[in-house]
Amino acid sequence: MKWALLAASGALAMIIVICVASVGLA
Repeated sequence: MKWALLAASGALAMIIVICVASVGLA
């Protein structure tokens, strides 16, 4: 359970970073 939550939060953080980077570069 804890690992699933950790993986989900990590993936969400990665998606947010990618979105912010793409918006900043655009």
